[in-house]
Amino acid sequence: MIVGKVAYVVQNDPTARVTVIGRTDRIGAPPANLALSQRRANAVRDALVAAGVPADRIDTSWTGEPTQGAPPSDAVDPRNRVVDVTVVKQPG
Repeated sequence: MIVGKVAYVVQNDPTARVTVIGRTDRIGAPPANLALSQRRANAVRDALVAAGVPADRIDTSWTGEPTQGAPPSDAVDPRNRVVDVTVVKQPG
């Protein structure tokens, strides 16, 4: 599971930080999509914290419009219904 792998890396590297970005497709109203992407990002953040990642080492954001993944369209595309998780290790 991705959450477990991320937690392992962060717990074993005191310089590591995690970036979590919730995303949606264009189906639905923009305010609803923004709220959905926020819920997705927060769910992953909460899972990381539950797995032992300190909350102060997680940066969380969200976007209601697709900014990567599948090309924007008005069709359902699971490539835009994601949460991106990135581990960044700071230079030591």
